[in-house]
Amino acid sequence: MTRTGRNVLLLGLSFGVILSGLAAYNLYDTFVAKHEATADYLLDSSSTSIATSSTSGASGTSGDASDSASSSSSNASPYSTTAVTLVKKSAVNRNGITSKYYIADIQLHSYDDLKAHLTTSSNGSPGANYTQTMTSHISSIENVGETPLIAINGDSAYYSSYRGGYVIRNGLKYRSSLQNTSGKGTTSGDGFAIFKDGSARSYLESSTTTTALINSGCYHCFCFGPTLYENSAIQVGADEDVYQCKGANQRTAIGFIDNYHFVFFVSEGRINGSSVDGFSLYEIAGLLRDYGCARAYNLDGGGASYMWYSGNRINASSENRAVGDILYVKAS
Repeated sequence: MTRTGRNVLLLGLSFGVILSGLAAYNLYDTFVAKHEATADYLLDSSSTSIATSSTSGASGTSGDASDSASSSSSNASPYSTTAVTLVKKSAVNRNGITSKYYIADIQLHSYDDLKAHLTTSSNGSPGANYTQTMTSHISSIENVGETPLIAINGDSAYYSSYRGGYVIRNGLKYRSSLQNTSGKGTTSGDGFAIFKDGSARSYLESSTTTTALINSGCYHCFCFGPTLYENSAIQVGADEDVYQCKGANQRTAIGFIDNYHFVFFVSEGRINGSSVDGFSLYEIAGLLRDYGCARAYNLDGGGASYMWYSGNRINASSENRAVGDILYVKAS
């Protein structure tokens, strides 16, 4: 055999070894590694609780958000404990594909049982380098003595250089610049705020300030968007979407049913590279409306979509991307 022939043979053997190694890793990552636990261990259900955790705790409309909207006369929570009920559901999308989604139904005893965890520099500034995987976020939370019951990825906008937008988390103001939506999505500068009286509403950033939001009792506000459902109407068109995430896709959203009653929403999508599996913004707006939400807001989706529960990733199609922030319900 010539030297050239031997080199070609060695190259082929090396390539084969690399492919075998990648295949072995993918098998391990899919079937052995803990973070790869799929949602199939859950029972299919459209109405029955499949997993519940609870803990005892301590005691709108678009436009100007200078006053928080409340649907009850009392600011006290009607729930004696904070509880999370997780349900697995499915729906046929407009492509005729049956796609899975997951809803965590959350009843809060206290507004601050719904929390955020952010990765920032020492002075609180954002940036692409200040991100963590979901499991790393969870570890950071547990390291300070808290126990998360359920968690989803956040809105990521604080870590995007082009978006801007108001950011308030856990009652702290991180950014007060207006959104830059030119060519980057369908939002018109709308945000979503959660208040200390257990209420929530969407708003236009141009009609308020972060100072006004804080003074009105805002505990969290988000700026990825867009608003999906409010005022008894779907707020996005059938073909509207965000810049990076078109058509059928993985999605993450937050919904508000009533004071102290929220939902986390995550869907599957792009299974095995499919372009027709998953949901559009319009479709998840309808799903959250049908579940009973009075308001719903889109968070970061695509490969960043991730729901964590009881030590496992619930949605199988997440790319497990490192993200800058997550939302979680804590055990008091």
